[in-house]
Amino acid sequence: MPTAPQTTFAPYRALITFEYQNSPNFLLVAQASVLPFLSAQGLAYQLTDSSFDLDTALGPQLDAVGVRVGISRYVLTPLAQSFFSWDTAALGWDQGVWLGPYTPTSGVTSLDDDTYRALIRSKIAANGWDGTLGGAMTALSILFPPGGATNVFVQDNQDMTAFFCLSGLIPNALFTELFLGGYVPLKPMAVSVTYLVTSVDTAPMFGWDVSSDYVGGWEDGAWGVDSLSLVIASQSVLDGNFYLDKSILSE
Repeated sequence: MPTAPQTTFAPYRALITFEYQNSPNFLLVAQASVLPFLSAQGLAYQLTDSSFDLDTALGPQLDAVGVRVGISRYVLTPLAQSFFSWDTAALGWDQGVWLGPYTPTSGVTSLDDDTYRALIRSKIAANGWDGTLGGAMTALSILFPPGGATNVFVQDNQDMTAFFCLSGLIPNALFTELFLGGYVPLKPMAVSVTYLVTSVDTAPMFGWDVSSDYVGGWEDGAWGVDSLSLVIASQSVLDGNFYLDKSILSE
């Protein structure tokens, strides 16, 4: 911690030679020259004290920390479901909005300070990632702590591809998008990375010859999906989104 700066003119007056100690005009000029620098020193000291400390920074100060780390408070998230759908209350005929080919389906969400602080910590860990699976788990575990209902794991397929997966309890839409949107970049050079989330809440990810909280076989595991819209669609049966020029039944 830097040494606290002087806040009064008295120490500087003591440096003035004796012949000017009793010269009021000279002392006033010297004081007027020094006080602005004293105020600037005091402000700089306050900033280094706690304003930009990641543990205590708030609002614009936390934004400034995020800029230097390389992550913004603003993230893209799918808009609330308002498009025409079958068997969904208030979204049927004459109620839901037709989804056109140029209709925006995502909007910008501003993270609250606590969520943004966790994202910054995870991004710091990603910035210093050493390329190992353990290092990747350290970064992801900041957003999805171990021992919780949501399980995060990484599978290296040994063929220049890797899966980053969430199984178990599906997080809220915001944290799901932070994961699927790659806001914590953990991609080795020349390796193809896919982010997947279980399509069935509380279920493990489907996989062969494995039975655990992370991966399960037939009747236990669920298919992984790679977008928040598919996660949302998978939670309801026969949720169809109709486009102006085509219609699809959500997977």
